[in-house]
Amino acid sequence: ARRPDLLSRAANTIPMMRKLKKTLTFIKPDLIHCHSSGSYAWLGAAANYHPLVITPWGTDILIDGQRSKAEKILTTWALKRADLITCDGENTKQAIMKLSLPAKKISFIAFGVDTTKFKPALHKKPGQIVISTRNLSNVHNVETLIKAVPLVLQKIPTARFRVAGDLVLAGWGFRTDPAAHAEVAAFKSDC
Repeated sequence: ARRPDLLSRAANTIPMMRKLKKTLTFIKPDLIHCHSSGSYAWLGAAANYHPLVITPWGTDILIDGQRSKAEKILTTWALKRADLITCDGENTKQAIMKLSLPAKKISFIAFGVDTTKFKPALHKKPGQIVISTRNLSNVHNVETLIKAVPLVLQKIPTARFRVAGDLVLAGWGFRTDPAAHAEVAAFKSDC
């Protein structure tokens, strides 16, 4: 399916903005959190409701926000209006910082598990297991995980890695297909 062009997205935004403003007036939320730096953030910023948190997730800032001058302007405008910008990847943070936004507005939030709070049952096999189900396209930066494997194995020799995705990771010779996702459930039983 072809992505709607910027002009048609803008035309759809006007009625959505009216509904959003009406909803905000009615429910008076404590904050707005836009999970994209694209059209959701543009709407959130245009609503002029604060506090406003925007979380770019990757493609929206790394690709979509660079696709045209208009999208870059709108994305930058929305992010400048945000009270807080959160992101989960260093590459995403760098892309945000290239838009000349103050570093104090950007909060890097790493995903992970606090093993002092979450204590899974004992594994069937010794060692830690790392499972990545991210698409293997370059924008998702699975390359960093692959480069980390030898470093992890130096510290945790029994660690095991499972990578499942549905695209080719250029230059690394990895190729999987959608059937690999079905195998992810089997990974757990291999733990």
